[in-house]
Amino acid sequence: MSRVVISGYYGYGNVGDEIVLESLVHWLRESNLASDIVVLSADPYRTSARLDVRSVHRYNPFRVMTALVHCDLLLSGGGSLIQDLTSVRSSLYYLGILAAATLLRRKVAVAGQGIGPIRSGLVRKLTQIVLSGVDYISLRDQGSVEYLSNIGVPQSQIRLGADLAFLQSSPGVRECEPAVAKRWPVVVVVPPRRRAEPHLAWPGLLIDGLATSIRRERQLTVVAFQPGDTVQLRDGQVLRPPAADPVQADRIIRGASVVVSCRLHGLVLAVRAGVPCIAVGSDPKIRDFALDAGLPWIDPDATTQSAVSDRVCDHLSAILNDYSAEAKAVRLACLRLSARAREGMDGLSSVLQS
Repeated sequence: MSRVVISGYYGYGNVGDEIVLESLVHWLRESNLASDIVVLSADPYRTSARLDVRSVHRYNPFRVMTALVHCDLLLSGGGSLIQDLTSVRSSLYYLGILAAATLLRRKVAVAGQGIGPIRSGLVRKLTQIVLSGVDYISLRDQGSVEYLSNIGVPQSQIRLGADLAFLQSSPGVRECEPAVAKRWPVVVVVPPRRRAEPHLAWPGLLIDGLATSIRRERQLTVVAFQPGDTVQLRDGQVLRPPAADPVQADRIIRGASVVVSCRLHGLVLAVRAGVPCIAVGSDPKIRDFALDAGLPWIDPDATTQSAVSDRVCDHLSAILNDYSAEAKAVRLACLRLSARAREGMDGLSSVLQS
């Protein structure tokens, strides 16, 4: 068995990244591949306590380098780590960790990631150089596979996998009568709060529109997947939905009739549970997952802000009118993506054992 260091956006309370980490740790243990796991985290104490792993602070250079020196494999796992939409600095950090492990002659793998968008020519070139030198690459969507191929990473190194959350099949697809499930709450996962767009109108209009549409038939539950995510409603009030932890998020999604998610992992959790869902967002990772899983997708940038709510309500009505068929389609997508996630990790087992 190997000593594995895991790098990613961990310790910040983001539900999606924490579920990816949990699934990855579970897979390593289930596969009996890791004798020791060290996670680079912004909150090492909480990460260690939650997953029973060793953890060091991701910004402590001495501890990070010590972990890399003593590992057999650096695993850069899950998320959209190499992108400069949020900042160039974050991409340089993750590429720097990969480059350091490569220079130390450790085995290096990228697993379950989505790549891009990358606007900086420098980051694009560094991505091509660094990823061409790693031992294994498994990506979560076809768009990321094509992107790396287009910037010059050898296609022979790249495999198509799926989001790492699909590695963890337990507790499995929800089993209940459609007539019962369709009466459960509609759950909205709000978009991430970005400094550049605090007054974006469509999320508030969406929540107001859904509340009006379903008020006599079922409950509306609004949840955030990271602390600080807020939505400005039509009357000017700021909605601060409770931020779920991974366990709460999974439970809320499983108790939904339909999920309307403006975050990728709201969709991932819904598909993993077999819950019909609607994707809302202009982020390429939301678009790619919706197309991959066969979900209805609304791009707010391609329509007026007031029309987003109308389109979501139309899709919601269509799902509820044919709930059995919609739920079956989502369950089939779950089976396909779960199989693909494990296939994407098969080669990593060979790297660890070589």
